[in-house]
Amino acid sequence: VNRFEVLRRPRIEGVGALRAGGAERPRCRRRGGPGVRFALVGTSRRAPRTATSLRIRGAESEQTVVVIDGVKLNDPSSTGGGYNFANLLIGDAQRIEVLRGPQSTLWGSQAIGGVVNIVTGDGETGAAIVAHDGIDKLAFTGSTAVGRKIREQSAGTGKGLTLELGGKSPFIVFEDADLDVAVEGTMLAKMRNLGEACTAANRIYVHRDVASAFTEKLTAAMSALKLGDGTDPTVDVGPLVNADTRDKVAQFVADAVAKGAEIECGGAVPEGTGYFYPPTVLSNVPETADCVHDEIFGPVAALQTFTEVEDVIRRANDTEYGLVAYVFSEDMKRALQVCERLDYGMVGLNRGLVSDPAAPFGGTKQSGLGRDGGHEGMLEFMETQYISAAW
Repeated sequence: VNRFEVLRRPRIEGVGALRAGGAERPRCRRRGGPGVRFALVGTSRRAPRTATSLRIRGAESEQTVVVIDGVKLNDPSSTGGGYNFANLLIGDAQRIEVLRGPQSTLWGSQAIGGVVNIVTGDGETGAAIVAHDGIDKLAFTGSTAVGRKIREQSAGTGKGLTLELGGKSPFIVFEDADLDVAVEGTMLAKMRNLGEACTAANRIYVHRDVASAFTEKLTAAMSALKLGDGTDPTVDVGPLVNADTRDKVAQFVADAVAKGAEIECGGAVPEGTGYFYPPTVLSNVPETADCVHDEIFGPVAALQTFTEVEDVIRRANDTEYGLVAYVFSEDMKRALQVCERLDYGMVGLNRGLVSDPAAPFGGTKQSGLGRDGGHEGMLEFMETQYISAAW
């Protein structure tokens, strides 16, 4: 007899914030066991807030508890939703009161019937959650640096980790690629969320034979985007998340230009208020440029050229990250061979978007642990129990 069963542990409680809520509600229960005690921790680029005190108490009844510390700057609702629904699908949930805090509007005051709990705080709050041995599973989306700290701080607690961390995605355009399709894919992979995405194309490798034509087409597409107030429906590109992010993007461009890159469009902070940075295309970016090795997190397309397949595979894999890569070619045999040799958890083949709720999302190396989404994503919140019975 083989079956899956989830873990049973006490719930975590923020003092004055999370309380058992009244009588037990009807619940949907998965055959095999109750819900996992689970914490989702997101990063915030905002100023730290006062930490929430945390204490643990034994659970009189089975509960599904989701805790969010801070706010992820990009896609806060979809990121939490992916983890939450996977957890709920394999467990059962009773009512737990939702914290009325500054970030509770992300989920709404009645989010999922009060099952989701939002705890705001700074690094101290997150550290308390990470180190607590009363939590069996922790899912984190954020930077690789914080992911390393979570691994260190959770060591010895026995909790399972799902870490979706940074990326440095290579985008490879072969000489036989449909350039219009490749440019469309670049715009999607680069400009989705203004480049403030872990899946954003950061290193764009174009075969030398088509580099000029590709650069011209991409520059035209990027130049056509309208920069301005993000609430204006006619605007394509709004502001970045804060001044630090804008200044970091500007520094990446300045560094690349100083080392020999050429600006095809954009490349300068516009006058006026707001954290704006224009869509920018850089060509002839040298390997020594900082933007080749560090995550840009902004609307800057850094173009490099290649001629040999072995060379571009080596350069694409020459990073500590391994989240997603992109390959564009009409030669499907070669394209698939290249995809299999790329050390990345996901590869987009002739498409600039890989995210799909039905597919396992996650990376290799320093881009994380585990998977979110699909069947694999649900298994992240379960434990395999093997029963050997005499019969």
